[in-house]
Amino acid sequence: MSHLGIPLEGNIISILPSGYHSDVILLTDTGNGKKEVLKIISKDDFKNEGIAKQLGDDIRLYHSELLKVGIPTSESLTYQLLQRESIWTLIVRMPYHGIDLQQQLKRGDLSATAATLQILRSINPLLKLNRFPIGIDTKAANFTSNGPDDEKACYIDLMPARIRRDGKPVVDWPDTLTGKAYRLAHWRSFTPAGIITVFLSQISRVRIDCRVEIKTALREFLRAEGLTSLIEYLESAPWEGFANKSGQQQRQIVDTLKSHDLYVFREIAQELVSANRMPAEELEKIFQKTHFYEGLMEDAAVIDVQEIFLQYI
Repeated sequence: MSHLGIPLEGNIISILPSGYHSDVILLTDTGNGKKEVLKIISKDDFKNEGIAKQLGDDIRLYHSELLKVGIPTSESLTYQLLQRESIWTLIVRMPYHGIDLQQQLKRGDLSATAATLQILRSINPLLKLNRFPIGIDTKAANFTSNGPDDEKACYIDLMPARIRRDGKPVVDWPDTLTGKAYRLAHWRSFTPAGIITVFLSQISRVRIDCRVEIKTALREFLRAEGLTSLIEYLESAPWEGFANKSGQQQRQIVDTLKSHDLYVFREIAQELVSANRMPAEELEKIFQKTHFYEGLMEDAAVIDVQEIFLQYI
């Protein structure tokens, strides 16, 4: 059997949601009764076999480092390279570990509190470290579980491989960010405040109607684990209690925000929607305008988001 011209061992059960870097993710039955996930990665840079092999090696190293830190992830991982015409394709294989938490939340299979705690228990070993040997992207879609009975979620997003190369954190692939963009990418995946902010932002985005419940579960978990510095960070964040501030205070905060404050923009939006002060449809607009990949927000996008807020504050 084959898919996209790539020979496969076993039968295709279904095509799973693709990630930004993966062309497609397949769930296959390997014939021994076990399910396996294949991630097929093909890039223009893969005309050079060495680049494709380096990425495969990095992913394998990242997997090993996750296990070393204590982050639940696949117990095994392999990769292979196949050449299609002039491009090499990287195929990463790992056992199937359940449905991603974003899907479970959307379908109502998992409560917001259960999803929050499954992810937090999984990343807790990293939060306890003074220096992160690896980074992590704490979106709910990057974790899987077999439902509410699982204590922890399984982290499955190994591309890009957020490792350290010669001591320097790798924040994306290709790793070309510099200056303020690099510092923001480092903050969001290699620091406690960053990964907690991304976690809160992304899981609330999935279930904005449960934001208060999510924030309560997060705060109680951090308190139980003695992570007081993170509690202080969240309580002093510019978005905290934003909906209850005066119009003048709200405008002062919004007017001072810059292109690197995209997560503040997102959190303010979610505070307003959660408090029924702004329509939920505006939330996705703001997430799209604050999208961060190749660089920070353009000045025009900053103004656009500020103008959206001014309609509701």
